[in-house]
Amino acid sequence: MTTIDYSGTELRIDGETTITLRHRIEETLEVGDKILVLLYPGEGNHDRRNVLAFDTTGEKCWESEIPENDDRHMFAGIRARDGEAIGWSWNKHEYRIDLDTGALTDLGRSGK
Repeated sequence: MTTIDYSGTELRIDGETTITLRHRIEETLEVGDKILVLLYPGEGNHDRRNVLAFDTTGEKCWESEIPENDDRHMFAGIRARDGEAIGWSWNKHEYRIDLDTGALTDLGRSGK
């Protein structure tokens, strides 16, 4: 298991690698061989690609697609389910996030 710590915009992996990201880190999640990071761009910021993936050495693998490819939507949360990464968007839909590419599959309304 990888040790993941974060504070503000800094992500630390196993106490050895520190990565400074462009926005505050809201949460992290380790799924398979990827470390997913949910960024919070802040009010009025239109940077909606807010889920990033890193490998355990700190190498950036991808940035997720934008839910519905719409500038009004971004991810509000991420979680693991049955070995898959699931993101919840402001449009109240859940998306399966492909761990290899960051591509999204819309799973429909989440009921939240």
